[in-house]
Amino acid sequence: MATRSSSRDVADKIKYKIRDDKMTSGMMLPSIEDLAAELGASKGTVREALMGLASVGVVDVQHGRGTFVGKPEVKEIVGSTLWHLNEAVNAQNILEVLRGLTMQAASLAAERATPVDISALKDSMEKLRASLRRDDRAEFASLERDFYERVALTARNELLAHLMLFLRELLEAVHSTGINEKPDILVYEQIIWAIQEQDGVKASALVQENFHTHRQTPPDQDLVIYYDGLGTGSVGGSFYTLGQELSGLISRFTRIQPVVKATGGGIDNVRLTQERRLVVSISQIDVAINAFHGKGDFGVPSPDIRALCYLPSLELQISTLESSNIHDLYDLRGKTIAIGAQGGASSRVAKRVLRSYNLEPEVDYKPMIYPFSTAVEMLHNGHVDAVFFLSIGPSQALVELGCQRPLRLLPIAEDKLKKLTDRHHYWFMDSIEANTYPGQTKEIHTLGIPTVLICHKDLPNQDAYAITSVVLDNIQLRASLVYQGREFAKLHSNVETSIPIHPGAKQYFREIGVL
Repeated sequence: MATRSSSRDVADKIKYKIRDDKMTSGMMLPSIEDLAAELGASKGTVREALMGLASVGVVDVQHGRGTFVGKPEVKEIVGSTLWHLNEAVNAQNILEVLRGLTMQAASLAAERATPVDISALKDSMEKLRASLRRDDRAEFASLERDFYERVALTARNELLAHLMLFLRELLEAVHSTGINEKPDILVYEQIIWAIQEQDGVKASALVQENFHTHRQTPPDQDLVIYYDGLGTGSVGGSFYTLGQELSGLISRFTRIQPVVKATGGGIDNVRLTQERRLVVSISQIDVAINAFHGKGDFGVPSPDIRALCYLPSLELQISTLESSNIHDLYDLRGKTIAIGAQGGASSRVAKRVLRSYNLEPEVDYKPMIYPFSTAVEMLHNGHVDAVFFLSIGPSQALVELGCQRPLRLLPIAEDKLKKLTDRHHYWFMDSIEANTYPGQTKEIHTLGIPTVLICHKDLPNQDAYAITSVVLDNIQLRASLVYQGREFAKLHSNVETSIPIHPGAKQYFREIGVL
């Protein structure tokens, strides 16, 4: 019997296995079942560990093919580590750290520069000279960043280069930070000369002098950092899978590099977004509305969340084993039911559906709170009798179980659906298409719930615009992100959601003629 292990412990064991077995990029790892047996963990825990490793590039999970050893980049590791910053950072503090790193980079560059490096630095300096002739301060600031990036590359320290880039991007978010007086191109010539002469002390001192001379950052100017995290749901669920694809898409086409974060789900996500602990997140539309107004599960309003766009709708999937004596929801009386993850909306929806069948928690059934992958494992082992889950199309974990043991999906009666949708304005009658799961030959009537991509109001307009346009316009969405290419809807009216649309998203909607 597998011992209980945390996903972090299992992730460490998988990394040690890759190292000890001398596995290189592109090699296939054993199946989840084999890893679970080898590492003494449940399949759900192994799956969660692999998803975490995939978010930083250690492994590459390819659905339908297997899991392969990845090739993580330093920038992914740095980004996934620095998102833990949890308070406003003073811009002057950032500038001081950046100055120290740049001085170290200049010193190392003097030790390691080649003639090719010196030539590249001189080319970068000539671009700076040309921007000064045009007196274009904004262009000069951008080119100066390129110059110091070239110095960092010359230092041959990838971690140092990515740390410098990260800090410079933070400083760019402070509009009052910039060039204080007209720079002297001679300073950059002298830095190159010191590097060429292998004088690390002089190169470092010149960088320090340059920072002091023309960088203006008021000591009391605070930079609000929003986390580069994308809030999803429990591992194995639709929000987590969708979030992985969205993260990759946003990373490729915008300056935001969101790290996928496994959460309880929609309820957790609105709270974390309100606290600026996520840059964007996925939630159910009714959950987001209740959070904004402080209703339902939310005793305190979350007035800072903003809508970007709709995402594919969820459908409530209620599954049990075909070998059970459960044929409809009335048969769940006296049973043990996994109703969702902590912090997710599945449990809330499950309880309301079961109440429509006069089934009360702890009275008529025993509710259990588990992440979805764990719940499926519990169903397989007979520790729960049924699983409630909000999903976009099929769940990989449930498909895997269905290939081993026949499943039965339970429908919601049409009269119950009508009462539920009349009571909850944003819910609608939906269905799970036939053949979604192995052996499921009939359409299953159920609830549908719209979902929405949200952010904090302080997300810069250009970033909100970029994320919204990438999510809605990229042709890969319909081909690869969701089951059967379900449409991503364009959120176009405050009336429809009663959550303010972020101004950056509004700009996109105006450009495409929706607003």
